[in-house]
Amino acid sequence: MSGATKTVGKYSSSPNLGCLLTPRSGNSIESMKGLPWAADNDCFNGFDEKRFISMLEKIKNTNPLFVSSPDAVGDARKTLDMFYEWEPVIHSYGLPVALVLQDGQEKLCMPWGKCEAIFIGGTTQYKLSETVRWLVKEAKWRGKWVHMGR
Repeated sequence: MSGATKTVGKYSSSPNLGCLLTPRSGNSIESMKGLPWAADNDCFNGFDEKRFISMLEKIKNTNPLFVSSPDAVGDARKTLDMFYEWEPVIHSYGLPVALVLQDGQEKLCMPWGKCEAIFIGGTTQYKLSETVRWLVKEAKWRGKWVHMGR
């Protein structure tokens, strides 16, 4: 059990706490202690397709808030291309998909009908921008889950 997992256990009664699995974390759904949870793709640390697929296999047909589709940090166009490749794969495991927003997404088409959530990625300046505020309002209006990465 990692130090983070012990901390989650300590604060598990908080209504504002959830867990984020990653392909490299090694945590299991059982370690979530009934908390809301989601799964990330770990692209920030370098995407590993084999690990990502292995994670999808382990969590298939479970009930995460979302699984973030692979993305290219800071590159909205490449991220959208990756989304169109991976969205059907993630959905084939019975899992809800999050599009990871990257700088410049506002200039591209949003695949609202293909995702259940948005994960706000990109630079800090982008995450805190008026553009992202508008996308968050739109996502919430459409009933999508919204998560902001660090």
